[in-house]
Amino acid sequence: MKIKKQKELFLSCNVAGFAHYEGCIVFSELQIGTKLHLVREDENVYDHDAVAIFYGDTHIGYVPSSKNEQLATMLDLGHENLFEVYVQQLDSTAHPEQQVHVGIFVKAKVKRAPGTRFPKIDHFPHLVKYFCSGSRNAH
Repeated sequence: MKIKKQKELFLSCNVAGFAHYEGCIVFSELQIGTKLHLVREDENVYDHDAVAIFYGDTHIGYVPSSKNEQLATMLDLGHENLFEVYVQQLDSTAHPEQQVHVGIFVKAKVKRAPGTRFPKIDHFPHLVKYFCSGSRNAH
């Protein structure tokens, strides 16, 4: 019997800016497995690919800028309901930028290109158009 995965890990990262937002206010409420949500901030003046992380209505930080480009693209293309975000690790003794580690999961199983971790591009034809059209460099 083959077990069907319900979620696929898309990205695992620390919450950037945790000390600068309201993360410390809700830290005691967070547990491993706590569900969080993403908000795309396409008008963020510091990072045009900014993706904020929220616990309820509380802004706790961001997906690190070094890891947010693909996720921002997917959110820009209207796939915000494709992702789920959960707390994976908590460490109150660590530096604030290392205290909360999250996993961002794709809800449905994505077929992979043979021998890679990446989705088959034909499953995302709108991405082919987006990346090949040169429009990505316009923002």
